[in-house]
Amino acid sequence: MDDIAICIASGPSVTQSDIDYCKGKGRVYVVNEMVFMAPWAHVHYAADFNWWDAYRGCPQYHGPKFCPCERTCAKWGLTHIPVDHDLIWGENGVLATGGNSGFQILNLAVMMGAKKVVLLGYDMGHEPAGPKHCFDDDMPPLVVRSSQYDKWIKHFEKAAPLIPVPVFNASPSSNLNCFKKVNLREII
Repeated sequence: MDDIAICIASGPSVTQSDIDYCKGKGRVYVVNEMVFMAPWAHVHYAADFNWWDAYRGCPQYHGPKFCPCERTCAKWGLTHIPVDHDLIWGENGVLATGGNSGFQILNLAVMMGAKKVVLLGYDMGHEPAGPKHCFDDDMPPLVVRSSQYDKWIKHFEKAAPLIPVPVFNASPSSNLNCFKKVNLREII
């Protein structure tokens, strides 16, 4: 079970029911606000220093917390994991960015020994009038950034052949097509 990683991003298709289903079925890795929907997750990752500041280091989560910013790690007691913007796929303790936290946590899960990865909430898009995330978009007082889905998808497509383990996309309405699409309840 520990060799299966379930990486949960915040796409609008993910549901609390899907997240709850993952509990106990593998090592669960979550990004950003997903830690509030899966407080029992094994690993939490947020790339943005302003996320950690807005949530004051997320003290309610007691598992391993990773961030690529050394200053933020020192401020909030997080584990530092360096990133290299020039890498297509990271290894040897350095993550490729892929432009987004979902890419980075997939890279981290593989570095931490996953033999198979299941992606959830990797929608890489949303309906024009619909929510951008599975949680309330008005939650945190954070800097609003545009989602560069097309650019992010290209990063995943370039990295896919370099990923040394099978990756499955269980995000039901995903625009990310470089990984085999599967039903969450059938793959785990």
